[in-house]
Amino acid sequence: MEIRGINHYMDHIEQTFGLKKTAGAGYICYTLPPEIGEGSFELYQGQEGFQVWITNAQTKQDIDMSYVQDENAYIGMAYIETDSFRDTMSNGQASAIQSWRTTRSLPSDGITHGVCRADKALHAVNIFLFPEFFQTCSDTTGANHYFDVLNTIQSFDEQTFMHDLYPILAEILHCSYKETAKRLFTKSRVYAIAAHLIALCDSESAQPHVKLNKFDMQQIRSVPAILRKQLNNPPSIAELSRMVALNEFKLKAGFKKVFKTTVYEYLRQIRTERAIELMKEDLPLEQIAAQIGYKSMRGFSQAFAKSTGVSPAEWRKQSHHFPAL
Repeated sequence: MEIRGINHYMDHIEQTFGLKKTAGAGYICYTLPPEIGEGSFELYQGQEGFQVWITNAQTKQDIDMSYVQDENAYIGMAYIETDSFRDTMSNGQASAIQSWRTTRSLPSDGITHGVCRADKALHAVNIFLFPEFFQTCSDTTGANHYFDVLNTIQSFDEQTFMHDLYPILAEILHCSYKETAKRLFTKSRVYAIAAHLIALCDSESAQPHVKLNKFDMQQIRSVPAILRKQLNNPPSIAELSRMVALNEFKLKAGFKKVFKTTVYEYLRQIRTERAIELMKEDLPLEQIAAQIGYKSMRGFSQAFAKSTGVSPAEWRKQSHHFPAL
């Protein structure tokens, strides 16, 4: 049987696995029966045209969560936490185990893949924003603003795009409110995400227009690796332009569009990060400067201070005074 769309999918697993369904105003909760696992899938939806799925579940068998996309267009995004990440959070440690992804979707017969693995807890929030949602958020027609936002986010590196959004998604996942309070909180976070998307779209519209095709995007995304590999002798913009087969305007404007910073600022930042790593080895500052491509200590000190607010010598002094635990 072909399962089309998230709503059809939930109807299917409700019947297949005997999920208990509880419904309220703008809210549905699907609870797993004990023989299948524990936990729930919660759905919050608004007449404005959005859906928020919150998953906190652990199953005793793999559940295929794949479905064929239906005729409904949407912009979607997801935030997922593993139990390992939650353990590091409770211990006050930093971790990069949490993950996020965006779904840049148009009507098609594409397959959305997913699986709920047996005996592995799944904590996730998924948001779907449909074209009609943008009608309530803008003075323009909803369809036009939907496609404007879609085109904007498609031009971004996914990690860059989601960096500002995943804390909002995490707030939804960790919200401890109940019933009406939780529904109102969730709706407020959806509008916060919409505000961010529209502001991003407006900001991009104000920038000098640069059109990037698939090849352009691939070449621009290769630039950070080139800079890291040649940190001690980085190529000039002209040389970098030849290396990635893009003209200088498209390289500079495209890099800023994708990474939200200039090539020069990015290079300065990764040089600073490398300098901090090398300072842990107690190398002389002059040697560190040379290793990361600075021809003078003055240039190194000025660039480092611009990134961190202090000179390399002061940074080293502070790091020795406050050793890592």
